[in-house]
Amino acid sequence: MPDPNSEDLRKLHREVNQIVNQRFVLMTAAVTLFGVIIGWQIPRDTSSIREIGSFTFAVSCFLMLMLFGLFMLTLQLSRMLRIFTTYLRMKGSQWEEDWANYRKSFSYFGYTRALTLLFLMLGAFTAAFPFGLKLVFGVSITSNRGAWICGLLGVAYCLLVGLSGFLRWGQGEEKLQEKWRQVCQPQSKE
Repeated sequence: MPDPNSEDLRKLHREVNQIVNQRFVLMTAAVTLFGVIIGWQIPRDTSSIREIGSFTFAVSCFLMLMLFGLFMLTLQLSRMLRIFTTYLRMKGSQWEEDWANYRKSFSYFGYTRALTLLFLMLGAFTAAFPFGLKLVFGVSITSNRGAWICGLLGVAYCLLVGLSGFLRWGQGEEKLQEKWRQVCQPQSKE
């Protein structure tokens, strides 16, 4: 297979930049969604709040599910990005080679880890929000089932996001390199 020409490399670099931008947009969307829904849940008239019911817990659970979906999209985009950058590295991109060596040699807290931390904070705050309302306003919780579901979902959310983002499940560059080798090796004619 011939090496990519300069136009091919330009296209690949545009794709990489587009994916990085999409990850940023998803992160911004998550923060915006979080702010809107949490802001919507804060009572305007504090004298009217008497109890925390199932609706408040349901909204928090819904927000956690939405945040988890956005986080999974950022991880999928990260995997797509790694496919392109691994190809560029295998085809001789010195930047990609240096960047891979840097990530192996030094602890780098950026991209996926920073996104993971942001999504962990948003999810933990979302899960704790109804309980925070109880503490701030001194009201009772009328939906024990909602409280348990929200609490358990919050723990599951934090575990899944933390493990997926910090342990980088499914991010093996070695597997991607092997796949690219299979694709790029000339097939023997029999």
